[in-house]
Formats: sequence, structure tokens, C-alpha cells
Amino acid sequence: MTLVETRKAQQEKINQMEKKIAEQRIILKRLENLHPEYKNEWIPRYDQERKKTGITRFIPGETQFDEYEASVLEDLLEKYGDHKPEAIGKSSLVRDDGPEKDPLLGRNASSDAEDLREVSESIISLKSTSKKI
Repeated sequence: MTLVETRKAQQEKINQMEKKIAEQRIILKRLENLHPEYKNEWIPRYDQERKKTGITRFIPGETQFDEYEASVLEDLLEKYGDHKPEAIGKSSLVRDDGPEKDPLLGRNASSDAEDLREVSESIISLKSTSKKI
């Protein structure tokens, strides 16, 4: 594979990752509109699940959520189109009073947050690789 082909392949990976992040942000923004309390509840619930598996608690950095907070649902929809989770209604958000079905959440919220973090880390890695090329 030539350098140009490698660069194109890496750029395509970056584009795919950015789209996945946007899709997750659309889901999260819609959830915030339907259930504003989720915004304040997710970190403690996420930490509960991490503790069960022996992982240390999640400590966000000072600016970790700035980009997300600055994003606007309407702008995301305009740029990336309407997105619905693949598994609508196939899973539920775990709550203290039992599972609650949520039509916009395709699976457990802690899994989505973990996926979003992994995707973000992948994009950062790909962007640094792309700059070297």
C-alpha cells in the first residue's frame, strides 16, 4: 500500500469514527431531552457498574465534556442525519426500581458511555497517526 493509499484509508477510519461519535451524541442529546435527570445520574450509575467488575471509578477531566456540551442536537441532525439505535427496545436502562424501557436507548447506558470513550480514544490515535503521514 502506498503512502497516499494509507493516508486515504486512515482518513476514512477517522471519518467513520467521527460519524459514530455523532450518532452517540444524537442518542445522548435525545435522552437528555426526554429524561433531563439522566445527565446527573449517569456517572454514579456508571461507577456502580465499574465497581462490580473491579474497575476504579470514572473521574472525568476538566474539559472532557466541553465538546459534547457545545454540540447542539439540531446541528448534529443536520450534518449527520437522523439516527436511531439498531436495537431499539431490545435492552433497558438499569434503575434502582427495576428496568425501564427506553425507546431511544438501544442498550445499557454504561455500555454506550464506554463505547463513546473508546471511539474518542481511537479518533485521537488515528488523528495523530494521520499527522505523522
